Amino acid sequence: MPFSAPAPSHLAFVPFVSVQNMMELVYTIGIETFLRELGEYLEADFKRWSEFDKTPRVATHSAEGVIELMPTSDSSLYGFKYVNGHPKNMKEGLQTVTAFGMLADAVATPLAVVAVVAVRRGVVDLLNMK
Repeated sequence: MPFSAPAPSHLAFVPFVSVQNMMELVYTIGIETFLRELGEYLEADFKRWSEFDKTPRVATHSAEGVIELMPTSDSSLYGFKYVNGHPKNMKEGLQTVTAFGMLADAVATPLAVVAVVAVRRGVVDLLNMK
């Protein structure tokens, strides 16, 4: 008798937001809309800064560079950013800085994995100018 596995739930598939996905989003809605809406989310989070668990980053150093894990959470979401700095990689044609993040809900269900892009830094700088 053949085995028939049940179909996985929608929670079994973790969305991956690639640089290409991000570029398509920006192209579709426009850079002004993208930056404004991203800025609104970041500003709202900065206003509730005290609600976040700000665990110190965990760094692993080697002769070639550093890898850092930057976790944070609030009462309903957990996220982290993984980022490296390997300046010697340039000589080998490799990336010197790579970053990605992951977001999970309160019961640890992964909600998204995101390739981190420099747009966030630009929005934070704009918010600091307010």
